[in-house]
Amino acid sequence: MTDTKTSPDTTPMEYQDVPSAPVIYFDLPVAQGTIGGAIHIELAGRTMCPIPNSSGVVFRMVTTGRLRCSPAAAELLRNSLDQALKLIQQAAAGATGASPTLQ
Repeated sequence: MTDTKTSPDTTPMEYQDVPSAPVIYFDLPVAQGTIGGAIHIELAGRTMCPIPNSSGVVFRMVTTGRLRCSPAAAELLRNSLDQALKLIQQAAAGATGASPTLQ
């Protein structure tokens, strides 16, 4: 009989924080698709580029990241985003605890 407590599916993996991990900011996902069962999402952010010989700027959308993951990881990400959005809604509604919250 298999001991489910030590099954690879149920054994928690150790998390290690890596300070050099990039922070990826984006304004919108601009494309998505799947290849070979992996989810692909392209992320873009708005930038301001100076116009040469001018005091003006032009706004452009540029790639800020490429997200690749399994369907299972995508579901976990979606759940995390839903939880984060609930926290934002609670803060906007005047809920207590205006300080940053991690769950």
